[in-house]
Amino acid sequence: MGKWIRKTIIVILLLCGTLLGGMVTAQIPVASVEDPSVKKSSDFFRSSFFMTPMELVTIQRALSGKTSSNATLGMAKGDIPAHRIIRVSGVVYRTAEDWIVWMNGQKVTPEKLLPEIIDIEVRDSSKVDLKWYDIGLNRVISITLRPHQTYDIPTGILLPGGQ
Repeated sequence: MGKWIRKTIIVILLLCGTLLGGMVTAQIPVASVEDPSVKKSSDFFRSSFFMTPMELVTIQRALSGKTSSNATLGMAKGDIPAHRIIRVSGVVYRTAEDWIVWMNGQKVTPEKLLPEIIDIEVRDSSKVDLKWYDIGLNRVISITLRPHQTYDIPTGILLPGGQ
C-alpha cells in the first residue's frame, strides 16, 4: 500500500508541474515510469466527473513521461474564442515518424504538437487523422483533413480551401 501512495504522490507532483508550466519539478527515476503498477494506475484516469478531458489527457501524458503545454488548460470559460477552426495548409510526409504539417499557421511535427492535439496520425502527404480537444465543446473531435481544408469547429462544417 505504501508503494502505491508514493507513486500517486509522484503523479500528483508531475501533474502540478505540468499545470504550473514547469514551476514544480520532481526527480523520478526512469524505472518508476516504466513500472507496471504505474501503467495500471493510468486506468483510473480514463474518465472523471471532476476533471475535463484535457486534464485527463495531461495526466495520461504525465504518466507516460511526456510533457504538454498548459496554454489550453489555463483558459477560462470567458476566454473561449467564437471563431475556432482547424486549418491544414500543407503536409510534408517522409515516414510515419518523420513528417511536418502546417496547421493553423504553425509548424507541427511529432516532437512539437499544438496543445489542443490529443493524437495525430499522418498517413501520407494527403491525409491527417486528428484528435483535437476543443475548449468550447469541452470534448475531443476526431476528424480527417487533407491539405487546404478548413474545419469550422462551432458549426461542424468542413470547408475547401485555406480560408
